[in-house]
Amino acid sequence: MLQVLFDMNKVGILFLLFLCYFFLPVKGQAIDLSLFLDTVQIRHYAPMRSMTRIKVAPSDSIYVEKYGEMRYYNSDTLFHYLATRGYHTVEDELYYYYYDIVSYMSDVRAAAEIRKVRQMALRYNNPEITYAAEFLPLLVNLSRTDSTRFDAAMDDLYRLARKVAAEGNTREEIFLLRLIFNESYLSGHYARAFRFARLTVARLDQLTDEEFFDRKATYFMIGNAYHAFRDYDRSIPYLKKSLRDDGSRHMADRANLRARHSLAEYYASIGDLEQSDYYFLSMWNSPDQVKMRPVYDMIALTGLAGNEMKRGRFDVPLRIFKLCLPALKEEKASSLSTAVELKMAECYLEKDDPGAAYAILDSVHMNPDSVDENSCYYYSLLNRYYAHRGDALKARCYLDSMMTAFHRYEDKYNTLIILRAEQELFESENARKELQVKSFRHVSVVMGVTAGIILIALIIISILYRKKHQAYRKLASRSREWAESTSRVAPVVPADNIDVSLMESINRLFEDEQIYLNADLNLETLSKLLGVHRNLISKAINTVYGKPFSSFINECRVRQAILLLSDPANDSRSLEAIAFDAGFSTRQTFYRVFKAQTGINPATYRKNREAQIEP
Repeated sequence: MLQVLFDMNKVGILFLLFLCYFFLPVKGQAIDLSLFLDTVQIRHYAPMRSMTRIKVAPSDSIYVEKYGEMRYYNSDTLFHYLATRGYHTVEDELYYYYYDIVSYMSDVRAAAEIRKVRQMALRYNNPEITYAAEFLPLLVNLSRTDSTRFDAAMDDLYRLARKVAAEGNTREEIFLLRLIFNESYLSGHYARAFRFARLTVARLDQLTDEEFFDRKATYFMIGNAYHAFRDYDRSIPYLKKSLRDDGSRHMADRANLRARHSLAEYYASIGDLEQSDYYFLSMWNSPDQVKMRPVYDMIALTGLAGNEMKRGRFDVPLRIFKLCLPALKEEKASSLSTAVELKMAECYLEKDDPGAAYAILDSVHMNPDSVDENSCYYYSLLNRYYAHRGDALKARCYLDSMMTAFHRYEDKYNTLIILRAEQELFESENARKELQVKSFRHVSVVMGVTAGIILIALIIISILYRKKHQAYRKLASRSREWAESTSRVAPVVPADNIDVSLMESINRLFEDEQIYLNADLNLETLSKLLGVHRNLISKAINTVYGKPFSSFINECRVRQAILLLSDPANDSRSLEAIAFDAGFSTRQTFYRVFKAQTGINPATYRKNREAQIEP
């Protein structure tokens, strides 16, 4: 009966996915997120429990205090199936047992499980169960190892990897190499992690998906690590290698969804929102039935909403965030729910509702762990809020906090670590032929040089950062002086009296009626106003000012924009509104012409307008 219900539920999910494919746009189409929101609903899934293929009731349980829940298992039947039916029949169940059960056991119960699997290895004399008997004690030891013994635990796993490789067990070899990489990465031992990433990739590249079923998932783990360190030249190919369209192989395999998320974030970061939307939508459309699938649905929806915010739209994203937030909290995804709340606060700030924004920021403050994971974003929003209120002191304080958090992130995910890891891998391969003392000295020198490079790089970056902002202040001040000066320009070449007289008429018309503020103004319109042929007007402008009509008009508009941006009364107005008031028809044209004329963009000018030119 339960199987029938499960099958019916699968049919319902497939039907819902069909509807989503029908209504959602595909790659290359423009996306109307408002229309999408009219049809999208939070999807509900069947309970995602492990050990689903073992048709017996669980015989044991543990209470996991961290999550406040009971977890059930039956290791006797699990290892019986492993020995008699093979690894692929219990793949999900083994993952669940190792990482959701054993990792949370007490020392006494873990020791009992180790004795049990060793007895079963002797009984069955099967390579699968023999490997499990060797692996389980190492996993237990790893989950209970302090930082001082971490290297020893990793060495034990590597010795086992070499042993199974010598026996021809490729699957277990790569599994162990991947485990060493992942545990090193998660514990902050990045140099070791990337050394083993290189070793693991070298083995993966020699195999096909049929020879190693977790090949795509392993590519994802490594690609995602490079992605965190912003080494996109390596991460993007690995992430794309991990994609699949036929659904996940087992419940624990979330690599496909996570890879699509990382790719979507990457394309959003470089401004390719269409590509980003495509990968977020492909997450939503994916047929994967995996652990935490509802959370990945919310990631896809909120990712699309975030892209809409980058397009300057905030009403629809707000509705999506409000739709997803309760579901994320129900799933206990605290970091993600905090990120969504911060995006909601940004929407309210953009909609000029600082009170609603502050209410969210104040509630987020009550969850310090989640704030720490989103600290740069959180402090930047507080900086904007207090700047909007005119509280310069608090705005500066939160700006300092934001920069501190940013530097912490930069220190943690420094790409020099990858370079160091590669160097250490090269050295370790040569160290086998050298004495231990010489190897130790050589590594010490390399680490010292790397530390020196990092220090010098930080000093250079700091100097360049200060110089850049000094240059911005000078450009802003000079641009303002230029805009406030007379708009008339001395002729650049000798001009006849007819051209000069015509330009005086044009200048009077511009100064008295400011017709250049009309975005539709062109030579034909000006010709009708002056009663002079357009060719004569074009010739006069080119002769007197040495520039075409379009440049002449845009220069007048840039002057007007600078005057508007220099007026504190316009601080609450958006740059788009300033652009339109100055006579520009589009934001893109405004930014391009403004920067070409002044050397900085409008936003940078506004930030630096009060600065004085330094002597």
